Amino acid sequence: MSEKKYLLLTTVFVILSIIAGIAYVYFQNPNATDEVSVQQENPITSSNCSDETLYDFDSLDKALENPAAVCKLNLSKRSLETVLDEVFTLTNLEYLDLSYNFLTSLPSQTANLTRLKEIILNDNKIEQFPPVLLEMPSLTRIDLSANQITEIPIGIDQLPALTDLNVSWNSINILPPEIGNLKTLESLELSYNNLSELPETIGNLSGLWSLFLGNNKFSRMPAAVGQLSGLGVLYLSDNQLTSVPEVLKNMTNLKVLDLLGNQIDQESINNLKKSLPGTEIAF
Repeated sequence: MSEKKYLLLTTVFVILSIIAGIAYVYFQNPNATDEVSVQQENPITSSNCSDETLYDFDSLDKALENPAAVCKLNLSKRSLETVLDEVFTLTNLEYLDLSYNFLTSLPSQTANLTRLKEIILNDNKIEQFPPVLLEMPSLTRIDLSANQITEIPIGIDQLPALTDLNVSWNSINILPPEIGNLKTLESLELSYNNLSELPETIGNLSGLWSLFLGNNKFSRMPAAVGQLSGLGVLYLSDNQLTSVPEVLKNMTNLKVLDLLGNQIDQESINNLKKSLPGTEIAF
């Protein structure tokens, strides 16, 4: 046999071997190619929540047709005195708005909403920070503004993912030192309370961007506030400040500083503006 024929036959043999191998794999698992394409089209996600529709009271029946898929529910302004039992069947719920109702507390079943990230409870009649919320480590946002709460529980640091806490318009007198353990906190709203001091641990909130302390009873600012190097927005309006807190003069990263409604003289404000040339100061 000539060398040319030998090479030709060898090439044909290799090609036939490849075809045979592909055929063998296909007949052993005819759905293999389909499985590959399905995996590519449906990548694994971290949540089973798939329906981004914002359901409300009127469309709740529609949501209950496929409760595991529902992500968002708005039950605000419905004169509710208790949370509807149907809510707890929405096991993958991520956003729940219960604002402007007549709730006085949250039931223990709320903790079953293990994927809940945001809960909006402003303008109810809640007198105590709901203990069940401390059992929900997935929470990133809590709005309890405009209620009747008098204190923040020491267990607040059991919420490691919390980025936004709004407890303004309550009757809070003091904050627990444990609030300084909320390393992920970006926004803390404490306006319209009865606060006159902050715990020194407030300086540990390294990720804090906005701090709202307006309409309280502050006559001074703790030095620990100066440790908030990432703070961009600070509201101190309508307090009892008679001079510019020294700690403010070195907070050069501030973008907005509100000092309206305090008894600070114009000269002090002018000097502060020189220290903070990049800050918009309301006075």
